[in-house]
Amino acid sequence: MKNGKKILDDEITKSKNARLLNRINQKYFNKEMIYDKEKLTEAFTDSLHEFFFSNKFIILNDSLTPAAVVFHAYFGGQPPFSTQNKTEFPDAFILFSIEKWAKENFKEMVVISKDNEWVKFCEGSEYLTHYDSIDKFLSEYTKQEKFTEKAREIIENNSDWLKEILAEISLEHEFYAGNGDIDTINISDVDIDEINIIKISEGEAVISVKFNSEINADVSHDDYTYHDNKFHQYGTSSKASARIKSLAYICVIFDEDMNNINEWRDVELSGRKSIDLCDEGWHE
Repeated sequence: MKNGKKILDDEITKSKNARLLNRINQKYFNKEMIYDKEKLTEAFTDSLHEFFFSNKFIILNDSLTPAAVVFHAYFGGQPPFSTQNKTEFPDAFILFSIEKWAKENFKEMVVISKDNEWVKFCEGSEYLTHYDSIDKFLSEYTKQEKFTEKAREIIENNSDWLKEILAEISLEHEFYAGNGDIDTINISDVDIDEINIIKISEGEAVISVKFNSEINADVSHDDYTYHDNKFHQYGTSSKASARIKSLAYICVIFDEDMNNINEWRDVELSGRKSIDLCDEGWHE
């Protein structure tokens, strides 16, 4: 919005279009239709902000994307720099910022553009899906919305099965127990916090799952006593536990009739941690 006022100011100065002027509240005009440019600019800006707010727009800052990322794409000839055209720099910051926001918020974003470089960028992105028109997007969205609702219902109905998978991948974290040795380890509880469908197509969906798990372990320790002028080794045992907040990505494959789940695959634990089971409290 930094240059928005100047652009708007220029457009108001140049505009002779009565339809444009009539969209602004009549209080900014006198009987001779002489308008105050500053007030008119303010009215446009207020209306724009109100539109953004009421329609739940999110304004992304291009500072989301480090310049080094954009320059790397430029010198590597990667989209949107397939032809290493310097005019693509503003588009590059926009595209990389949208992609980063989508990744950090576990969302799939729709990009509508006829620009070939935007198309190529989206084709190489896990988080951006391209459409060349609003009409095509709305047509596909209507189909996918019904499919998404059905997919979510099936996944939630299979929550026990999902918890078993999450319990298994919880063990992919690296565990230790102070100076002791872990003899056995198991997951005693898994609680699903949030499920998001981040990508969906006919027959399958990619979901992100935020979940909490409780780990329990039997730990043995070597200890020593000193008597008869020498050290004697003996062992002790104890129990240890930890609670972990985790994030996982899973591809869900549905059956042909879209009534149940055939399989869960490509299960990936995001951000593996090194966890001391002797350290009480949540590990995030």
